[in-house]
Amino acid sequence: MPRDNQYRLLWSNISRSKKLKACNGSHRFRRDCHFVFTWLIAWQDDDGRIRGELSWLISNIFPFEYFSTNELKKILLELHRVGLIIWYDVDYEKYIQIVEGTEHQRIRKDRHKPSIYPPPNQMSTNRQPCDNQLTTKRQPPRSPISSSIPSPLSTLPEKDSFEIFWTKWPGPKVGKMKAEEKWSVKAKNKRLPDLQIILAALDKQKRWHENPTKGEFIPPWKHPPTWIYNECWNDEVPDRTTITSQEDPFAFCPNCKKEVEKSSIVDGKCNHCTDRGEIPKEIRELTRGIG
Repeated sequence: MPRDNQYRLLWSNISRSKKLKACNGSHRFRRDCHFVFTWLIAWQDDDGRIRGELSWLISNIFPFEYFSTNELKKILLELHRVGLIIWYDVDYEKYIQIVEGTEHQRIRKDRHKPSIYPPPNQMSTNRQPCDNQLTTKRQPPRSPISSSIPSPLSTLPEKDSFEIFWTKWPGPKVGKMKAEEKWSVKAKNKRLPDLQIILAALDKQKRWHENPTKGEFIPPWKHPPTWIYNECWNDEVPDRTTITSQEDPFAFCPNCKKEVEKSSIVDGKCNHCTDRGEIPKEIRELTRGIG
């Protein structure tokens, strides 16, 4: 966590970082890399370290960005590749070390607080380790370190978390026994993210199903076992958080019965009726077909 939750002032030289420029990929992907890196700096401790679990990062640092675990994983691997961060494991716990973080902000030495996270040189495994990160002497195992209060949903037993998922499921509730088996397999293989991420994905997909745009095809809900097996919490769907009702801009004129724009109908008549003049209905009936 950042020191006392205070602000961190980034220096302007971060926008000219050669390592940020070295990020590969599409324009959007590189922009996401720049964005994620700057927010990681705001959350680092005085030694430049942060927790590195994907679920924790999404729920604490990027709760409103709707990153999937795969998207954030690719971004962190790219930042690791160019040397902006070190993404490493110690005793099966993931951490992030900001490399040269003091180049982009000032850390006051008189207020320095030692990090509660282990340094990268004590890592047991590493994602894409660099040559200078490999150690020949294995360090003794460290006891797990608890850094902050975990989310209440992340500490639930496996069966309780599934029951919450089943209660929140917005589609057809079929195949509960098989869905619970798939849930247990994903949890056993450590493929199940934090429950908050799954519930957020369900809520986003529910809004998408309930607010389709005109002419948009929305597939029906998958059955829960299929949804869990395919890890559909990673699916990318349009964000309908601020959806507005789209009314048909056209309507039939009450007078001439022609389809015109709604905005052109005034006092029960459209522009077409007004252009024809105020001719009584009886005269129009008598003169119809003449001339």
